[in-house]
This record gives sequence, structure tokens and C-alpha cells, in this order.
Amino acid sequence: MNSDVTLRDFRNEDLEAVLALRARVFPATDLPRERRRWQWEFEDNPFKTTSAPKAWVFEQDGKVVGNYGLVPVPV
Repeated sequence: MNSDVTLRDFRNEDLEAVLALRARVFPATDLPRERRRWQWEFEDNPFKTTSAPKAWVFEQDGKVVGNYGLVPVPV
């Protein structure tokens, strides 16, 4: 077992693991609502760009153990 934590760019296939993690950390999380929020905040955001990831994912032993969303906003 490798206990190192790796930081990497979010990939679309990480979404379910990120949402499941959020539900474990915040038990009152409504997953369908959280999916809609993610869609609104990251996918439908008019300021999104391909030059930056949507989020960073922290991975340990092949599992998502954390994430940090990068919400695009105008400056």
C-alpha cells in the first residue's frame, strides 16, 4: 500500500468519485442536486476555459480522497 497522495487535474471520469466523497464528508448532500450544481458551476459556466482544469483531484492508492474546484470567474 502506497500512502503517497497525488495531486492531478480533474478528469470527467472522476465526477462520481468526487460526488461520493462530498456525500461522505457532508452527509446531508443531495446527490442529484449536487450533480446539477456541478453542471451549472463547471460545465455550463460561461467563463470556463480549456486553459485550466475544472478542479484538482487528490488521489491515494487509486482512490479520490480530496478535490479542489477551480471556479472560473471574470477578472
